[in-house]
Amino acid sequence: MLRLHMSPFSPYARKPRVVLLEKGLEFEGIDTQTATPNALLAERNPNLRIPVLIDEAAGRTLWESNVVVDYLLTTYPATPPAAPVPPLAQTLVRAEHRWDDLLVLSTIETTLNSGVNLIQMVRGGIDPDQVPFLRKEKERIGSNLTWLNTQATPEGFIPGVFSIADLNLVIALQWLAFREMFAWQGMGFTNLEAILSRYVDRPSVAATAPK
Repeated sequence: MLRLHMSPFSPYARKPRVVLLEKGLEFEGIDTQTATPNALLAERNPNLRIPVLIDEAAGRTLWESNVVVDYLLTTYPATPPAAPVPPLAQTLVRAEHRWDDLLVLSTIETTLNSGVNLIQMVRGGIDPDQVPFLRKEKERIGSNLTWLNTQATPEGFIPGVFSIADLNLVIALQWLAFREMFAWQGMGFTNLEAILSRYVDRPSVAATAPK
């Protein structure tokens, strides 16, 4: 049995949820809130964050979103016969483009982290425009999206597959829009907008979209 500590609104937990759906793997979602102390979560993840994947058959517990995604891709490589096109990537990164792909993944993750920092401060009653660090976070999001747009094509970061970079990007862009943390639409990120449009109705993406 696969169990996933998650929240329906967590962009980090959404990544393995998409992969689990793409692969047709049965799992139990454990709704886990991190705003208050949670003894079970603390026992399973010293970072006190979600997602956490428990693979009971393998006796393994993993945390951090792309680590969990990498594990699922490696441990459960099969793809359902009726999987959508283009197919989900078979690996987190391509062996022959490892450093390029890791840079893209890291930049998307930093973008998402900056957005999360912003919303946490807003929830605490802080105006981001009045705090130098938070102004830098907004600047960082724009700078990262500008760079990512140069690395992508309208068909995705790796045309021909639904790459993990595409998956990460779609989740980050939808979360930023959902939380109204950064108005990236209409800023000239044409390749990023095309990737989102390409995958927004994919069943695994649509089923996990924040509402």
